[in-house]
Amino acid sequence: LKLKEKGRKKEVMQGVPSALPPLTKAYRMQEKARAVGFDWNDPQGAWDKLAEEIAEAKEAIALEPRSEHVVQEFGDILFTAINAARMHGVDPAYALELSNRKFQLRFNLMEKLAAEQGKAVHEMDMEALDALWEEAKRQLRDEVG
Repeated sequence: LKLKEKGRKKEVMQGVPSALPPLTKAYRMQEKARAVGFDWNDPQGAWDKLAEEIAEAKEAIALEPRSEHVVQEFGDILFTAINAARMHGVDPAYALELSNRKFQLRFNLMEKLAAEQGKAVHEMDMEALDALWEEAKRQLRDEVG
């Protein structure tokens, strides 16, 4: 794809700085693609593509769990999730930061709940940890309203 700029042709993606953080770069690349008509008609297309990419990653993992192909499939999942966020008007970097904060709050509370039981999280099995996680989610949800 080429654009006319100052009397010369320019590739669409040349306007995306290579030094950008990967998440921001993916978002910008998708905006550039949208500007020339390479985009889904509605967000469902992005959701369908995300499901397809997840299936491809699972298939790649089943065939060769520690391969470059698996790494690429995870990249495709992330790229497509960023696109779905963009299509819904969500800043993916902000959304990820909110999820990071939420995870940290829940994990900190989970550790506190374990300590109240006289335990340390590293000594507990996944079933017990999951129960504490659900309790932390419930308590934080109740605090918010």
